[in-house]
Amino acid sequence: MNNLTQSAPADASAPPQGPKWRRLALLLGGGAIALTGIRLTPAETFGGNANRFLATEICSLLVGLIFCIWLIRDSGLSRKLRYGFAGALLIFAAAGAGVYQVERPIFDGDMRQSFPKRRWFTSLTGGRIVDVAPEARTASAALDLSPQEFDSPSFFGPTHNGHFRLPAGKKLARDWAAKPPKELWRVPVGPAWSSFAVVGHYGFTQQQTSDEAFEQVACFDLNTGKHEWVHSDAPGHYWQLGGYGPRATPTFHQGKLFTLGSNGLLSSFDAATGKVLWSHEVLKENQAEAPMWGKSSSPTVVDTKTHGDVVVVSVGGKNADSLIAYRADNGQVAWHAGDEPSGYATPVVATLGGVRQVLIVNFQSVTAHDPETGAQLWKYDGWDKGQPKVPQPIVVDDRHVFVSAGYGVGCRLLEVTKDGGEWKVDEKYKSTKFKPKFMNPVLHGDYIYGLDDGEFLMCIAWKDGAVKWRSKRGMNYGHGQILLVDDLLIVQCEEGDVAMVEAKPDGFNELGRITALPTGVSWNQPVLWGTKLLVRNDEEAACYELATE
Repeated sequence: MNNLTQSAPADASAPPQGPKWRRLALLLGGGAIALTGIRLTPAETFGGNANRFLATEICSLLVGLIFCIWLIRDSGLSRKLRYGFAGALLIFAAAGAGVYQVERPIFDGDMRQSFPKRRWFTSLTGGRIVDVAPEARTASAALDLSPQEFDSPSFFGPTHNGHFRLPAGKKLARDWAAKPPKELWRVPVGPAWSSFAVVGHYGFTQQQTSDEAFEQVACFDLNTGKHEWVHSDAPGHYWQLGGYGPRATPTFHQGKLFTLGSNGLLSSFDAATGKVLWSHEVLKENQAEAPMWGKSSSPTVVDTKTHGDVVVVSVGGKNADSLIAYRADNGQVAWHAGDEPSGYATPVVATLGGVRQVLIVNFQSVTAHDPETGAQLWKYDGWDKGQPKVPQPIVVDDRHVFVSAGYGVGCRLLEVTKDGGEWKVDEKYKSTKFKPKFMNPVLHGDYIYGLDDGEFLMCIAWKDGAVKWRSKRGMNYGHGQILLVDDLLIVQCEEGDVAMVEAKPDGFNELGRITALPTGVSWNQPVLWGTKLLVRNDEEAACYELATE
């Protein structure tokens, strides 16, 4: 007799059996990975660059999918638990993807991701974030835009180099603990990296509505922060690392306002009313494409003998011109020149070798052009290839130009001379000790001040690139912006603080700091309007009165 007991046939519908501890471990581990992938409750920051971010998201979602398949087929749980867990996971994934799409993560200048805390609940409930100015309108009455002493009519200050002046006989108080800046007003603004152009007591900036329906040009009364007029256009450029909304700053000239949208819409306005005078879609009309971060350079007005005042904009692209000049009065093309892909800097009017010229930092080169014809005078192409160029060039004197870039590229001093009718460009030095990514350094005396790749505020000698000082580690300047007034730097930090620092080569000395913009990302250039400081970011704008002594 056979003593072996014959086993009963297996129930095909029963789930596979296995050690309970293994099933529990796999369930917890797989669930954690899946929840990381769908990012329903995101971490505050995600370290690493954009490619690493994307790769990690894809891998997490793939692992989550594998976990779902295992959960249903091989987990050993009962049918109800298997399909219950899988169904709940799919619901979480759908909700997480919806929040992720509506909310859109923001990135800081080091490409670390976060989700804006203040916006998360309104995204879930369908509420609006801010009510900026949803309806376009012209001014109720023509504004008085008579020139004033402290006008700053274009990007980077009245002289296009970050230098600002105070009223005669005034000096800023250096003790902010005893005399802190006084907040005068604070208003919501739409997402944008624009600064203000200031004429009289009116400020002009660009923004995008919170619902992303329109890209706007707006005029503010700087005494109150109220809108005077608003113009709306189609939605602008979006790239997840740079967010959405306009990037450039309006330019005011003789009663007209010129703006360049993130998708290349160049417009001329009657600045007193907000009425459009003419416009061009410079990218579409010239078969060019927006660079990765969108069109970020501001229009530059140049007076010429041949064409009168012209508006020069950086266009660039595979089949397009580096620069195009439009007549300010009617928008007709005056000249076009160059074949360099565009960077993100604004054209600069300078005199080198006794010759007036328009300088532009392109994506891979620096070129200079005749303002009358656009003809290229000289070209520097010694940049490291493949990295974007953002900071403005600094014209030090009649023969020297300082240029800089982040992403490990560093700075260069160019000597530009004209010999026998031929232009010559010599690279006097290059250094990777100073690498401003997308802030604009300022020159004061023999020294240049700026933020090195979002970590240190620095002072270097322009003649040889020698580092005079670095700020202390952990000062949280980030990828902010600066301006110069007398021998003081006003630093708008990336996380929203505003600091005052001495612009002296003998050592770093921060004199004071306030939290000016507690939410949002602060990449916008600050503006000094007399003794009033205008700051803004992608969520709000504020005006502070700076104490004097």
